[in-house]
Amino acid sequence: MKFPRYAKTAEEIIMDREANIFAYSFLMPIEDFKVKWHELNGNVYIVADFFKTTIFHTAQWAKYLGLSA
Repeated sequence: MKFPRYAKTAEEIIMDREANIFAYSFLMPIEDFKVKWHELNGNVYIVADFFKTTIFHTAQWAKYLGLSA
């Protein structure tokens, strides 16, 4: 997860990644997310709707957790 328009230095990229991981884990707790992901067969649209998050961020979290490619 890298957002170059905001993070320019290596340190900023690391801080940006850590901030996103914190936010994702707060909004979509890992164990709850994994259960819901498998329950809904990885349907990112429904999972995003369940957690009230964007499709993009839900997909990023699934990818980070190794649940999708």
